[in-house]
Amino acid sequence: MNVVTLNQIGKTYHLDAVDVPALVDIDLEIRPNCFTVISGPSGSGKTTLLSIMGCLMKPTSGRVTIAGNDVTEMGEGQLPRVRLKHIGFIFQFHHLLPEFT
Repeated sequence: MNVVTLNQIGKTYHLDAVDVPALVDIDLEIRPNCFTVISGPSGSGKTTLLSIMGCLMKPTSGRVTIAGNDVTEMGEGQLPRVRLKHIGFIFQFHHLLPEFT
């Protein structure tokens, strides 16, 4: 079983009267015990992709499966348990946490 599976993920932001596609038809499998890197230039959708994988944001289209659970249709009450059991975050910018200097 994959740790994370993304099938045909799309994310579109609506800015005023303009639709801005951030992700289009993304397929990704992350297997257990594998080191995975997501890299790309600024504006390429890395943060959007990680936010979707971290259950912080819902995709506009497609399916997200984490540890065998389809989280795409889960409600806000169910997602914290998935994050607690299966997802960890390492923040790039320590200044987001006031106790760090």
